[in-house]
Amino acid sequence: MRSVYEISLITENTLEIFQRVAIVFSRNRVMIQKMNFQTYNKSQNSNIKIEIFSDEIKVNRILKQLQKIIELLDIQVVNPNHFQNIAHNKEVYLCQN
Repeated sequence: MRSVYEISLITENTLEIFQRVAIVFSRNRVMIQKMNFQTYNKSQNSNIKIEIFSDEIKVNRILKQLQKIIELLDIQVVNPNHFQNIAHNKEVYLCQN
């Protein structure tokens, strides 16, 4: 079942990190829906948030390949069911008022 995944990467600031990350998604034929970069002034680290629409098998394959990149310090994935639960709770809350 395909759903929306948000992958958060904490990386070192190097020139080729974006290229290496993009190649992983390209090899797995997954289009990036949204990407957000944030750099930290005091440290040499960046935070990259990537939103994709894919199935769980491809996401697991992508995560295994991303873990091999040395410059990536941390990788986190937001559970796609998290978005559905928030929307469901909001509807219930609105019905109660």
